[in-house]
Amino acid sequence: MFFKRNVRFAFLATLFFFIVMVSAAMLPEAASAADKPIALKFAYWMPTKHTLHRVFEGYAKEVEALTGGRVKITLYPGQGDAHKIISFQEQRECQYKLEADGFTIDRVGERVVSILGINCEQVWEKGKHPQTVKSRSLLCYRAVRELGINAAELARRIGISQQDISQSVKWGEVFVKENGYELMNS
Repeated sequence: MFFKRNVRFAFLATLFFFIVMVSAAMLPEAASAADKPIALKFAYWMPTKHTLHRVFEGYAKEVEALTGGRVKITLYPGQGDAHKIISFQEQRECQYKLEADGFTIDRVGERVVSILGINCEQVWEKGKHPQTVKSRSLLCYRAVRELGINAAELARRIGISQQDISQSVKWGEVFVKENGYELMNS
């Protein structure tokens, strides 16, 4: 995990550096065409508290200093709704708690059965019957989002494609929001 994060960080920093250098290489032609300062915009999904945001700020300042202020880079970090964003650490803690409380994919399936008042087979069936789709969607949403089960693993377990799992997760989220389902209560 640590290695993957560092590789991803190094890749993104290198990519940003490359973009800045290519932009800087084109500056002499652009500067001679117009004496106005050049404004570059750089948008990314990370919030301002992310480590890469600080790296990007450093690059932007460095480019401005190296070009004598002729190039200004405006950064647009991801803003997102803070109350809706769950950090990876919080998500993992929630998953560990659910595992410690005995929540498994089978237990989530049992909760879906009790909430929807259907028989157990319908949750695990293939098919497009509305009640089957709804139960499978609720199961997939909670299994992927809250238990952290890999979509490919879940697809093998249920016997449907990974794309169908992804779609079911989206539908499950809609069902939970519309109906206020609380699947993780005992």
